[in-house]
Amino acid sequence: MLKNAAVEVDKLQRKLEADAPVLAKTQIEVEETKKIIAEKTVKAEAVKSVVVVEEAAAATQAAEVKAVKDNADAELGTALPELDAAVKLVSKIDVKDFYELRTVKNPSPSMVACFKLCCFFLVPN
Repeated sequence: MLKNAAVEVDKLQRKLEADAPVLAKTQIEVEETKKIIAEKTVKAEAVKSVVVVEEAAAATQAAEVKAVKDNADAELGTALPELDAAVKLVSKIDVKDFYELRTVKNPSPSMVACFKLCCFFLVPN
């Protein structure tokens, strides 16, 4: 039994000695890989710091854009009902109303003021 164990130990010792160059080569490759990983980690940390700054700037811009959008939506919410009311009133104007206005020789001051206002809105800036 001891003899068999000694033989097995001897076989394992020879195998270990035969595999020693492979083990040394693997250790060198592992060290090189560790160096490459360390270099890439440093580069990745540099990129990460830039990305964090850009992300913060983007978040700030997104908040500003959201505030502007919310403000525009609020203003649009107040303007749309007024626009709808104006469209309804304009749609009620009939062509015969213009013919009736044409027959007026001396318009009243309120009519003159109304037409001045219309001209003001129709003249391009």
